[in-house]
Amino acid sequence: MGTLFHPDGRRETVTPENADGEWSLEELQKHVEGYIERVPAAPGRPEAYCNEEGLITGQKANIGATLALGVELLVGPVVILDKEESLP
Repeated sequence: MGTLFHPDGRRETVTPENADGEWSLEELQKHVEGYIERVPAAPGRPEAYCNEEGLITGQKANIGATLALGVELLVGPVVILDKEESLP
């Protein structure tokens, strides 16, 4: 399970679609609307993914995800996974 942070401040819970509960690359790409990039977060923080081309394509700032992760400004949709989850 994870949280999808939208640039407009909305948040929604997202879960892997397959029965074994593992995230797929395609699934995360769908949530961030493009190629994914792992967000470099501090140790102990959950894994998070954003759109690799978000800055290039002019996506809006995502203040909620930025504050939740304590990193530099993120843009576009961001998926923050639960602490025990990661991309296989």
